[in-house]
Amino acid sequence: MKVTLTKTEMLELRRVAGGLGHSRADCSIERTDGLEVDEILLADARKWYLDLLDTGELRQLAPEDISASVLLTTMYDFKGAILTLPDNCRRVFSVTMDNWRCAAPVLPASEYRRVAALQMNPYTAATEETPVAVLSADGKVHAWPGAGKAQSVIAVTDPGPDLYILDDSALPSPQIID
Repeated sequence: MKVTLTKTEMLELRRVAGGLGHSRADCSIERTDGLEVDEILLADARKWYLDLLDTGELRQLAPEDISASVLLTTMYDFKGAILTLPDNCRRVFSVTMDNWRCAAPVLPASEYRRVAALQMNPYTAATEETPVAVLSADGKVHAWPGAGKAQSVIAVTDPGPDLYILDDSALPSPQIID
């Protein structure tokens, strides 16, 4: 299930996971020197979250359709399209253009040269039934065939340091100690 956590909620989860949760609510201890534990925990949580967005399994993420914020440019040969993703996009999973019959998973940038070369031959070029999309080295998505507009672009985005949007399966389950 998709959950949205605030910075404060994530800090509390990180405190509990690190064994630093408050066990007593009837007293408090304050120090004016030493480490700023909350800042260390928040930095750790932020690093974990960005790593989850970049490398986590799709089932642990909360992907969304970002097609409304994608800038579409037609390639010089009019056979493909270049999709410029918004700055907060961390990873894109699939693209569907208006005239395609199905979605195309976005291939990694390491596949770009091979996929682009296939588009030069009419027998190996992508069609509406077998579309293809690949990430380029500059972070844009190249899609063939490119007529029309982006109907859907499924991706995960970073909402910034104050929000954490993910599937609850990515959160550590609480351990019960007997």
